[in-house]
Amino acid sequence: ALQQEYERAMLGVGPIDSIMSDAKVNDLRIFGPKQILVTKGGKTTTSDQTFVDRHTFELSLQSLYMLSDSDPDDPDVILKGSLGANIQFSVIADPLATTTPTIRISRLGYPESGEEEHLADLVKQNVLSPELATAIDNAVQEKAGIVIVGPCVKTRTRILAAVASEIPDTETACVFSIPALAPPIDCPATHVDRRLMQSGQGFLNDLFSSLSPSRVIATEIQINELAALDGVLPALLEGSSIVATVYSANADAFLTSLECAMAFGAAGVSSEDRAALIHHTVSLIVETPSDSKSSKAKDFKASSVELKDGTLTLTPISS
Repeated sequence: ALQQEYERAMLGVGPIDSIMSDAKVNDLRIFGPKQILVTKGGKTTTSDQTFVDRHTFELSLQSLYMLSDSDPDDPDVILKGSLGANIQFSVIADPLATTTPTIRISRLGYPESGEEEHLADLVKQNVLSPELATAIDNAVQEKAGIVIVGPCVKTRTRILAAVASEIPDTETACVFSIPALAPPIDCPATHVDRRLMQSGQGFLNDLFSSLSPSRVIATEIQINELAALDGVLPALLEGSSIVATVYSANADAFLTSLECAMAFGAAGVSSEDRAALIHHTVSLIVETPSDSKSSKAKDFKASSVELKDGTLTLTPISS
């Protein structure tokens, strides 16, 4: 039995697999081999399933490291990855311990298969105002660049899924994502490991030139991945537009950070040309609520990106 547990931990992630097989479980936190907290239906309890010993716990950690898209040797980086079926994990340093990481497993915010949400559905649910939904839909139809920001990944991914659902099936897409974050889309799509966004050496230019996608969809993209000389924005072709989620407090913070990152990563380009590139590739910034529990239309905002006399400004969309 112990050997089976070792194999289960080495080839999978120990008891995590069986716990998350219950679709009603949406979050679990692991503080060590014998302490697993499970959140189900808004109620958190201690799981009766645990790792048999520290060795199986460490074997499961190694499996998560292999599945992660960050460097496990960098203590400052939160490891993130996918276990499939809309399940994302993260491994972070436990502030109360020196050696034991905290593992968090979360089921993300995409609707289950067959329950795809469109912008009109979010309006009916009072998640988006009609004015904001119209502005987003207009940007989709005009193939304008859309960036979704805010502090809550679940809310960002929900809005991204609704935006992606409006992309006509006559178009094509290039999707940079881990599996659990990739939105369901109807148009033909090429899925690319998001780590390749940092390949450099003109990789993105060559990729977009060969695929000529109508849309470039990027989930949880880093600002430096957008802004670098060989990043996503400079590589976009005429006719290609970006739809992306970014962790940023709000639209103003995102635009400021993007301008700073581009000034550093593309220092040889004039400030006017950098501003023009941002204006050309990012037209609408959708701002999700700072409160992760909020899903009311009044808490969602959007701003169009304007360029005047070489300076970028944000114009709020009235709602």
